[in-house]
Amino acid sequence: MKSCEQSKTELSEAKISEKYLEIAEKHRIKVTLFITGKTFEEETNDAKTLLGYKNLEIGGHTYSALRPRLIHSLYNRLGFSYYGPKYFQRRDIEKTVKIIREKIGRAVVSWRTHGYVSNNTTYSLLPRYRIKVISDEVKRSLLFPYRRKNLIFLPINVLPDHEHIFHGCRGHEEVARLYAIGWTDDFGPESYKVEQWLKIVTRQIKMIIEENGIATLLVHPLCMEVSDKMRSFRELCKFISNYETLFANEVVSFAEKTLIH
Repeated sequence: MKSCEQSKTELSEAKISEKYLEIAEKHRIKVTLFITGKTFEEETNDAKTLLGYKNLEIGGHTYSALRPRLIHSLYNRLGFSYYGPKYFQRRDIEKTVKIIREKIGRAVVSWRTHGYVSNNTTYSLLPRYRIKVISDEVKRSLLFPYRRKNLIFLPINVLPDHEHIFHGCRGHEEVARLYAIGWTDDFGPESYKVEQWLKIVTRQIKMIIEENGIATLLVHPLCMEVSDKMRSFRELCKFISNYETLFANEVVSFAEKTLIH
């Protein structure tokens, strides 16, 4: 994506994901990586290497992470969602699902829209392409997945990394700019050093498990690499290894059995 964050490492995200999966595998932790269709198109060999890890589920993440931004900003100004009108979303989902299925030999059933910019149009389209789970909502109070019609929503209920840690080009100046324009999410506007984030996250996981909920984390391979070369991620995996882990697609059966529809 040629982002500032990417410039802080010589490795591609696909390569960094190998390192990430090796660490998780060592601790017997299941991982769902939401990957763009374009990654499989442009980095086919590196992306296919990830398939050798049995602790991996691959989910869809739009075709090109909503690039170019100018087009999506135009959609937004015209009154559509940032993701775009129904025709564009349908084409984007179809293209993403198709290329990933061609490359990995099996259907994608989990989805995260880049930037969490899904809307009701997205929710109506995804089941048509056999998507069963979407994880696009950052909501600390939602301890369980829930069903809406033909789709199961898996809320991110643990402090996300990308929006809440100092990493890459996201330093104090950038965080101050975001604070000044009023940026926030359900966890507030604060950002932390990765070591502080780790302490908060482990505490939140423990609290959610004590409530018999499902702790759903958003932890990017690239963020973990540029923050401290995966040191905090290793500690996180060591902590998580005390608990059972699930792929995103595995919450389908859990939700069907336990949730009030």
